[in-house]
Amino acid sequence: MADKKIVFLDIDGTFTVPLEKPTKLASRAVRKARKNGHRILISTGRNMPIVSEDVLEVGFDGVVASAGRHIEIDGKVIRDSVLPEETIKKCLEIFHRLGSIAA
Repeated sequence: MADKKIVFLDIDGTFTVPLEKPTKLASRAVRKARKNGHRILISTGRNMPIVSEDVLEVGFDGVVASAGRHIEIDGKVIRDSVLPEETIKKCLEIFHRLGSIAA
């Protein structure tokens, strides 16, 4: 089992092109890695409602979403921590004040 790996894949720009469905090649690679005994998980800053079904349907061993605030392994939710409403309000205030900042 020492040669088996746990692989974490980001969605946008790693597993998929942002806002597009996963390619057949990427999907096949995930399935083959899992078939070979590796554990493949999605790791994303997205929250679960905006992780597309197209991505989840590929079949992963788990998902780390919301920058670690939501964790599912083998279909079981092991962490689901919602930000306090006050924190969300402060973040939204900053986002609205600063607007969109290009990298």
